[in-house]
Amino acid sequence: MAIPGNFDKNLIPFFEKEDINLHGKGKIIGNIGFYGFGGARTPYGTPLEPDEKEIEIGLKKGFDAVKNCEFKIQVTHMPSIRTKLDVLYTGAHAGSEIIRRFIEEKQPDVAISAHIHEAKGTDELGKTKLINSGRFPEGYCGLITLEKGKVDTKVINLI
Repeated sequence: MAIPGNFDKNLIPFFEKEDINLHGKGKIIGNIGFYGFGGARTPYGTPLEPDEKEIEIGLKKGFDAVKNCEFKIQVTHMPSIRTKLDVLYTGAHAGSEIIRRFIEEKQPDVAISAHIHEAKGTDELGKTKLINSGRFPEGYCGLITLEKGKVDTKVINLI
């Protein structure tokens, strides 16, 4: 499954064609519900920069499709604001208020984000485990373990 990054708007039709799109959608695999929304705000006017209302509408639509699953995983390009995963190299926070509120309200088991490349790592919001695995071309990836009563996330480097 996939969501578009802020430069990946043109990939949405491909994601749709391949039936892997989570942008404003939810998909179920076994007892795990995945839902999400792509793009992110930047100061550069990149191709996919949704506002907070668009993100909220997309997340609600996706969550509704998976709300009865045993496990729920939220996938967004933009991270939640005021976490370890939205800190720029300057120390400023650059995440989304609505993504944070959505996590606090719905408490998915895991919330995956990317966008802020220098903010790879893990964090928590309530019971939700947050993860930004960092850039795969640099050897980073994330591992998520879901078991009844136990959820774990970690970032590893394969190089």
